[in-house]
Amino acid sequence: MSTHEDVKQWYLDTVNSTTDSRADSERDRDYYDNKQFTADELAEYKKRKQPPVVINRIKPKVDSTLGLEIRSRVDIKAFPRNPKDENSAEAATDALRFIADNSDFDQVKSDVSFNIFVEGTGAAICEVEQTSKGKFEVMPRYIPWDRFFIDQHSSRKDGKDAKFMGQAIWMDEEDAFDMFPDVDKSLITAGTEDGTIGDTYDDKPKDNFYDKGRKRVKLIEIYYFSKGWKHAIFTGLGFVVDERDSPYLDEDGDPMNPIEMQSANVDRDNNRYSPVRQLISPQDEVNMRRSKALHLLSTRQVIADKGAVENVSKAKNELAKPDGWIEKNPNKAVDLQNTSDLAAGQFNLLQEAKNEIDAVGANASVTGKEERALSGRALQVRQEAGTVELAPVMDGLRNWELRMYRQMWMRVKQFWTEERWVRVTDDEKNIKFTGLNRPVTLGEVLESRGELFDVNDPRVNEVVGIENSTAELDVDIILEAVPDTVNIQAEQFELLANMYSAKPDVVPFEMIIESSSLRNKDRILERMNGTTPEEQAAVAERNDLEKRGAVAEITATEAKAAKDAADAKETQVDTLIKVNQPIQQP
Repeated sequence: MSTHEDVKQWYLDTVNSTTDSRADSERDRDYYDNKQFTADELAEYKKRKQPPVVINRIKPKVDSTLGLEIRSRVDIKAFPRNPKDENSAEAATDALRFIADNSDFDQVKSDVSFNIFVEGTGAAICEVEQTSKGKFEVMPRYIPWDRFFIDQHSSRKDGKDAKFMGQAIWMDEEDAFDMFPDVDKSLITAGTEDGTIGDTYDDKPKDNFYDKGRKRVKLIEIYYFSKGWKHAIFTGLGFVVDERDSPYLDEDGDPMNPIEMQSANVDRDNNRYSPVRQLISPQDEVNMRRSKALHLLSTRQVIADKGAVENVSKAKNELAKPDGWIEKNPNKAVDLQNTSDLAAGQFNLLQEAKNEIDAVGANASVTGKEERALSGRALQVRQEAGTVELAPVMDGLRNWELRMYRQMWMRVKQFWTEERWVRVTDDEKNIKFTGLNRPVTLGEVLESRGELFDVNDPRVNEVVGIENSTAELDVDIILEAVPDTVNIQAEQFELLANMYSAKPDVVPFEMIIESSSLRNKDRILERMNGTTPEEQAAVAERNDLEKRGAVAEITATEAKAAKDAADAKETQVDTLIKVNQPIQQP
């Protein structure tokens, strides 16, 4: 069992040992936000009367990369691990897409992507939230970079080797009292000074005007591994929520860590950093050379005899003016030096620095800003070159997204135990509702088999099974745009499709549909075979009419035969009577 001092020390050690790394990441964020000069540098520029020009090449580079990530997003899909779960896998897919829409997971992905590409690390937590009606909603939530912390000994980009990770939570004091009503208030209010170095985890905004009566407190939430994953919330003085098993379970029913994180890069000292780090030096060169070139163009160097002008300061001010006027003393030389060649040199080196930034990551071809007229092949080569460098970071981001969807599915299996309906709008004509944990009655089973039963029999309303039971569904979760084949079935489908393309008269098209992983393929096959519910009803009605017609025809035939037989019998009787009738004597 871990004590309060144990978990507090883990947090302090991590925060204090990553001070330099966090300072570099904060600097990277400042460069994105156009804060690219220090206070000392600004003071020096002011002293030199040199303009502090910022030509921010980092922000559009990062924004282009984020736009590329947003444009290349894909949908989630669940595949069955065994044949009997094939239909249920569609229900799992519908549930995950419902959660993503309900929780605005796209925005969570955007926020995490931004942190990965700017500060170097992004994180989110997959929790559940109980509604007023008692239902549990699965809620993936973004953890801001300056609130997230991780074991400093972790060296993996996905943090799977970390002993602990968590977040610093700032909230109003009264909200904390409402959230933890049974906790001693002094434990919360006195625990905001935690002994950390640096201001990363301080409340935001800092040194800003706000209501002085609004008190804010800091709580630390941590998940850590100690004979299984544990959870706790603490302040500097003690636990607000005592150590307990993590309330979230994995597929095997064991407590797990609900936080998923990803870093762009990790150096050999376990410092995490972003692609922006590579752009800092050329960005500094762009700013300094542009500022220097402007300074050279706006000032003049002078070589003059001593006493050439009466007032040197006044002469300098006049030289700085476009229409400056200087009177020199007789027989004294004043020579104005041309510095345009120095400015031209600065502009040439400035262009080199810009090209260096443009060559990294998403280039103009990828973002659609290519001004040159290139051939299709040349454009394709430049686009591929612009995305290859981003592939490792994008791959990590996709892996994080996949892990988040798996977290969502585990929350579904654990908390969605009652009957649940999710709305899906993938049907072109109708809104589709997918049922999870739906009770199935005996009557429904008999009806699906086409068997006759007495609707008044009370046994037909008995529940005999559960449809799409989340606790029993066994699925693999993948992102649909992954080019690798999912399983042998997918490989066989591709082979069969190629065979159909070569000889469509040999391979039935129905076989292609049956082998595919298309949604609602049963309905497609029914429509192809003319066996949709509507068509079945029409066929049944037509068959009924034909049957009635046949019965009527048979009845008519039988009636006619009976009439003919009766008429024949009557004729026969008449004949017998006539034959046996005695002859009347005249």
